Amino acid sequence: MMIEIKDAAMQKAGRQVFSGITAVAETGQMTYVSGPRGSGKTLLLKSLLGLEELSSGYLTFDGDLLTPRSAPYFRQHIAYVPQDIRFVGETLRDLWRDVPAMSDLRGRTEEAPRRLSEECRLLGAEARWADMPLAELAPWQIRLLLLAAAGCRQTDVLLADCPTAEMSHEATMRVWTYLQTLAERGTTVVASRWADCHELQVNHSDTPHTLPSETMNDAMKNDSLTEQN
Repeated sequence: MMIEIKDAAMQKAGRQVFSGITAVAETGQMTYVSGPRGSGKTLLLKSLLGLEELSSGYLTFDGDLLTPRSAPYFRQHIAYVPQDIRFVGETLRDLWRDVPAMSDLRGRTEEAPRRLSEECRLLGAEARWADMPLAELAPWQIRLLLLAAAGCRQTDVLLADCPTAEMSHEATMRVWTYLQTLAERGTTVVASRWADCHELQVNHSDTPHTLPSETMNDAMKNDSLTEQN
């Protein structure tokens, strides 16, 4: 599914968060929303979900305009992995049972648990975490499980908000490699990441994991701060 962002701008509380954002995320492509803390990375991803409204500009999916009316339809084709994890429930598997879009992980077939375990293996996660109380899991563990679930669902679009926050260097490399794998499978992946720049940027790269080590360390420290915008 191709996503087009055209002249996107957003204001919050009288402040211009970002403006002039134009980009195209092609089917099966990795697209990175990069910027410092407070530059609007999360807000842009939420606007793609139809949960935040642009001040100007527009968004399309396969040429169809994203509007308040069309947003619920497009959300059926999107997996969203937030940075700030705030789920209510005993375990993630309990949550999946209550979400229609996660029906393929309810265990209705013998293949579902195997698929989840395989995706978890690629991420360095453990499938057993899905049956542990949420209170016992760190946000990064929950984020890995959500990424694995997105891989199982094979949605048209994956939006991942600072997916490597609070993770080690090794785990960070594994996540970016996994996201690239999902893109190669045909998913349009849009992921945000901290960057030492002055404003929000949207770009493409085949090798996000080749950042200089000192830049990656800075990114990890900044991504560990829960970003609200």
